[in-house]
Amino acid sequence: MFFRLEPDIYATAGLREDPPLPGFGTTFLGGARITEPLPRPLVFESNFTQTNPPKAFLGASIPVWSADLVELLRRIGVDNFECFEATIQGKGAGAQWRGYFAINVLGLVAAADMSKSKYTEIMSSPGGTPFAGFTELVVDGKKARPFDLFRLAENMGTLLASERVIDALQDNPRKGGWGISAIEVEES
Repeated sequence: MFFRLEPDIYATAGLREDPPLPGFGTTFLGGARITEPLPRPLVFESNFTQTNPPKAFLGASIPVWSADLVELLRRIGVDNFECFEATIQGKGAGAQWRGYFAINVLGLVAAADMSKSKYTEIMSSPGGTPFAGFTELVVDGKKARPFDLFRLAENMGTLLASERVIDALQDNPRKGGWGISAIEVEES
């Protein structure tokens, strides 16, 4: 079983602006290692406040995770990601949080079952894997099963995790919650 991971869909605050990245091809969506030097820390603008602080999982195009989330994933053997020191700048005096990392998930997996998914092809590719906007995603279990965490090659903005990752999150509750919406994805 696989789940699409997103920041809490019910959150009332979130990241509002990603920091500028150096280099033309520097991206957190491509599944490749980042080779350009990045500012330390990367500063993310948000509308969090002292009374409504950030949770453990934030961001879309650049995932931002708390140190305890990074540690939990590494403890269960998920290590296909790079971490870059991050600070979250909030609203109001003293509204700044350290202990976060911008996360670059390494590897893309072409695991969408295109014959069973509903999608709009956004762009074709020379390699044959189209870039698609999914209205209903069905994952090919044989292609996805070897991975606990990956970006979907057919839509690089889609981050998927195995049931093992979700179980680890549930078995290790965090005060205030992890701030993750885990949406089950159908598997063929």
